[in-house]
Amino acid sequence: MKGDYQRTFDILSKGLNDAYQNEQTTDHYIWNVSGRQEIMRRLIESIDQAKGSLYLSVWDEEVTSMKKSLNRAHDRGVQISIVHYGKSILGIGREYRHGREHQIRQQRGARRTALEVDEEKVVLAHFLEDGGSNALWTSNKGLVLLAKDYIIHDIYTIRMAAKFGNEALEIFESH
Repeated sequence: MKGDYQRTFDILSKGLNDAYQNEQTTDHYIWNVSGRQEIMRRLIESIDQAKGSLYLSVWDEEVTSMKKSLNRAHDRGVQISIVHYGKSILGIGREYRHGREHQIRQQRGARRTALEVDEEKVVLAHFLEDGGSNALWTSNKGLVLLAKDYIIHDIYTIRMAAKFGNEALEIFESH
């Protein structure tokens, strides 16, 4: 009986490994991730795999755990752009302070993290104030590029608000 279970696990393990490794069959899969520890592991692993560029939208609570990986990526020559919700100064890549953390926390009751790597992978995470958390990751090109565009849009918004001040903020807040 033990042998039957072992064979089943071996078959499942090989099948999952093959599906995970084969980009042609996995780019349409969306993988769910639960629990803060597993989500942070997935984020850090993705940063560690970056070769050319990464875009990150992140809060202080999560970026602290990522700092070593971000430094390693920067040392490898990865181009890094970060939209940062919080007061920490990372000094890595191009960093943009969001500045509306309190309002966003009030509206959402949660923190969201988005990481896009090399236009190949995205991790989207949702951390609730009560400690609950969930995320997804995928190499689906549509979702990857959508996440990248979302972060770039935030960067444009931050830069416009910095240049045009309260007038720009009034436009953004009137939606």
